[in-house]
Amino acid sequence: MLLQLEQECLDIYRRKVEKTKKYRADLCQTLNEAETEVSSLVSALGEHANFVQKEKGTLHEQLSAIKPVMEDLRMKKQERMKEFSETQSQIVRICAEIAGNIQSINSVNAQVNERDLTMKKLGGLKSYLQELQSEKVFFKNLIQDQS
Repeated sequence: MLLQLEQECLDIYRRKVEKTKKYRADLCQTLNEAETEVSSLVSALGEHANFVQKEKGTLHEQLSAIKPVMEDLRMKKQERMKEFSETQSQIVRICAEIAGNIQSINSVNAQVNERDLTMKKLGGLKSYLQELQSEKVFFKNLIQDQS
């Protein structure tokens, strides 16, 4: 009877140890995935993260530290994608207007490269957009002068 009770206690202890190991492994995996996502977002946005990888502390503390950084970067990515999309759509519309292709103006679907959302690239697109806008104004004035 005593031996059976001792065996049951050992089984319970083993199950708890296994459960704890699995929980820790899951936390490690979640933390690694979060760190990978942060690295990916930082790379795509061309930013320097304020987050120092492999902070000290418990896994919970590390996870708590990385989550707000990750959420902030996700929001920046969405905002940047929207800005890229709007700029690219304007470029396509103006190109279609200049070419006289009215039909393609309504069916604009700009594809955004999610891996390169740097401010440098966005600045280049905005600069190109300004050139196209100037060209459009020039052509409008030229047509009006000829009328």
